[in-house]
Amino acid sequence: MQTCTLLSANRPASLGHLYRFVTRPDMNEPSSRVNVALAVNKAALMRESALKSAIFVGVPRVILSLAELHQALDDDVKKSLRTQSRRLATPGDIESTIMRGRALWNSIYAPHADKLHDKLGAYHPDFISFIIQSYGTVLSPLPGGMKTFHDESKFDDPDQGNLSRALGSVVGIAALRAEGRVGPQLISHTFGLLKARYDENLSAEDAWLASDEGTEWVIRTVDEILDVVVPSEDQGEEVKVKL
Repeated sequence: MQTCTLLSANRPASLGHLYRFVTRPDMNEPSSRVNVALAVNKAALMRESALKSAIFVGVPRVILSLAELHQALDDDVKKSLRTQSRRLATPGDIESTIMRGRALWNSIYAPHADKLHDKLGAYHPDFISFIIQSYGTVLSPLPGGMKTFHDESKFDDPDQGNLSRALGSVVGIAALRAEGRVGPQLISHTFGLLKARYDENLSAEDAWLASDEGTEWVIRTVDEILDVVVPSEDQGEEVKVKL
């Protein structure tokens, strides 16, 4: 959530500070850093959140923020992050990717999923195909186990950085709330997080995030971060959205 908020607010340098904040009890003392497995997990979750943000705020801001994050990483953490893509499309997995994307689409936008699908397809026939493929490739959880903030990870961890369905919706809310002036999309992904409560095998953390209280907390926390990092004169006249 913090990663996506800062990225969308176009404060890339803050990503390095955030990494140090979540991995060091004393930000000014490198030796206070948590063990490498914990640090790798936190770094992996941050860069995965940044990647997913590309769907909501575009590639340029993601490039800037990932560059700053990469520069801030400790050498032993860099060496322990995976270097092989899990998202290379092949003839053998394209159908499963599209099915995963459409399943996530239906989960977020039900009961209006089909109507919205056809509406966006009418704007441009390739637009909805691009969205569904992006949902399947980037926004939806990858097959395998999910990671939480308190987990550990290492180089050969097949689930490194894998965010749950609920945390994917948190990414969307944080990015869109920070971006501003995209009220309808923000509302859709807010309801998307609330609908994540119906997923099977929900963790206790995800169940709380998908509750009314948890979803409201996400939005309020994003606003509190923005109040600090975005000067009021930069915010302009916000479009008020009742949530």
